[in-house]
Amino acid sequence: FPLVDAEQASPEAVKQAWKPLIKALSAFSESYNKPMIFPEFGFMSTNKSAWRNWENEANAKNRQVDLTAQANAFEGTFRAFANESDWFKGGFIWKWHLSPSAGGTNNKRYTPQNKAALEVIRRWYVDQE
Repeated sequence: FPLVDAEQASPEAVKQAWKPLIKALSAFSESYNKPMIFPEFGFMSTNKSAWRNWENEANAKNRQVDLTAQANAFEGTFRAFANESDWFKGGFIWKWHLSPSAGGTNNKRYTPQNKAALEVIRRWYVDQE
């Protein structure tokens, strides 16, 4: 989903952008009386990471590495869905590699491995147990 057309969207801006989408997704889930999961979700670690990822992919060479933009997109997404557990059951983060050295601070791709976004994910999934 294209969420926020900004170089580096704040977590709050991402959360707010999800609101109308959550309303529609919740209604869709309810209409079929089925819970929903995202088979994949993620954000490139570039500027404009919360906006039109298909364009980011096509223009990756013209995008700047922005680890904060990716981390903010994840944080805002987790905040937006935090209270939607009645119908939303989670999702699978794109893209996770088997190599523990995948990603890193110069990597523009989707993986959050070895980037600031990984700390956001850890806080939401590990530290809350």
